[in-house]
Amino acid sequence: MTVHFSETNEDLSPFFDPIFEAQYVQHFQADKPKKQKKQLQFVMKDDADQILAAASCQQLYQMLKIEDLAVDPALQHQKLGSQLLDYIKDYASSHNLLTLILTTRSYQAKDFYLKQGFSIYGQLADVPFEGVTTYYFVYKV
Repeated sequence: MTVHFSETNEDLSPFFDPIFEAQYVQHFQADKPKKQKKQLQFVMKDDADQILAAASCQQLYQMLKIEDLAVDPALQHQKLGSQLLDYIKDYASSHNLLTLILTTRSYQAKDFYLKQGFSIYGQLADVPFEGVTTYYFVYKV
């Protein structure tokens, strides 16, 4: 057999889904729950409708991954990030989510997330490039 490799933009879920479904059924002896995946955006604005802080998240089953979270640089150190994270934690709790996860880099907000009750469950040096450490955080709702 000759094999060929290529990059693709095609949807590969018809290949992956039956494989992962069979693994789930074999392990749990039950049908895999329907994939519950959705993109969520949380925004904090002022009275003039200007964005002060925002977070882009992805919910998968009972987990919420905070992909991006930022506060306007001119407004940092005014507890806006803490307020936004509290809002996200409340959302997670009221929607029966169990876990929040996120990553941050050594030049970003490691200490901030520790103060917010997140725990580091992993770190990789020189990721995504030399001289930077990426930290992996978890928060149990």
